[in-house]
Amino acid sequence: MCVTVSCVFEHLGRWHKIFSYVGLVLFSVTGSLLAEMSKGPDGRYPYDPIYVPVFVELLKMFLSCGILLCTEGFKGLYTFSFKQYILFSIPAACYFLSNTCMFFIIADIGVLQYQVLSNMKVIFSAFAMRVFLGRVLSTRQWVALLLLLLGMLSAQWRGETSLVLRTRMRGYLLVIITSIASSVGGVFSEKLLKSRVAGNNMHFKNIQLYSWGLFFGVVAVLGVADDAFVSLRGLWSTLVCLMVLTMSMTGITVSFILRYSDSLAKSFVASLAIVVTSLVQICRGIEKFSVNQCISIVLISYGLQMYETRVK
Repeated sequence: MCVTVSCVFEHLGRWHKIFSYVGLVLFSVTGSLLAEMSKGPDGRYPYDPIYVPVFVELLKMFLSCGILLCTEGFKGLYTFSFKQYILFSIPAACYFLSNTCMFFIIADIGVLQYQVLSNMKVIFSAFAMRVFLGRVLSTRQWVALLLLLLGMLSAQWRGETSLVLRTRMRGYLLVIITSIASSVGGVFSEKLLKSRVAGNNMHFKNIQLYSWGLFFGVVAVLGVADDAFVSLRGLWSTLVCLMVLTMSMTGITVSFILRYSDSLAKSFVASLAIVVTSLVQICRGIEKFSVNQCISIVLISYGLQMYETRVK
C-alpha cells in the first residue's frame, strides 16, 4: 500500500496536489473530531495527551521508513550530516508544540472553534514565508487573506458574554501560540524539503524530522509524567488509536504539499476543514447552522477562489 501511495504522488503530475489537498482536509478533520470524541463525560481526557505526539511521531517515522525502503531501497545511500540534521530540530519543535496544544484548545473552546481560529496560521505563514523564503505577497493575495480572516471571525462570533470569553482565555492564547509555531514549522519544513539539505529524497528528510519530534516528545514525557503506567491508561482505546493514525497521515500528507506546493497553499487547504467539520457537527447535533456560518463559508470560499485564480 505504501508503494502504491508513493507512486501515485510521484507520477501523476498535478494530480498529486489534488490527492494531497483532499487527504489533508479528511485527515485533519477526522483527527480533530476523534480528539473531541475521546474526551470523557466530564469533558476531560481519560488519558494523558502528552503521550499522543510521541506515538504520532513514532508512527510517522515508521511509515516514512517503510515508504523509503519500498520505493528506494538501499541504493545510492543517503549521506547523513549531523550539522544538517540539527536544522530539522527547528520545525520538529514547532510541530511538537502545536500538536500538544491542540488537545487543550479543543478542551477549552471546542473542535469547531479550534478549526476556525487555527486558520490564523494563514496570516502568520505569509509573514514567515517573507522572512525565511523571501517571498512577497501581491495585493490580491493580501485581499484573499483578509477575506479568509473575516470569514474565520464571522464563524467564531457567537455573541458570547465577556465571562465566557475570560473562562476560555487559555484556549484563545494557545491558538495564537499554535498558529505561530505551526506557521514557522511549516515554512521552515518547506525550505528544507525543497533545498538540497540532506539530499533530495523527501522521505529521508521526513525521517530526520520525525526523529526530532520523537525526541522532543520523549523529553516532555520524562519531564511531566509522574507515573508512566498510570499516564498510559486510556491510550489503547479504538478512538485514540484511530486518532494517532489520522494525525500521522496528516503529517505525511503535509510533507507532500510542502514539497510540491507551498506553506500558504497548505494553510488555505486546511481552512476547508471548517466547512467539513461544521457539517459533521451539525449532523451530530452539537452545532447549529447559523447565518454567521453561512457568511463565513462564503467569505472563505471566495478568498480561496481569489488565491487559486492568482496562482493560475
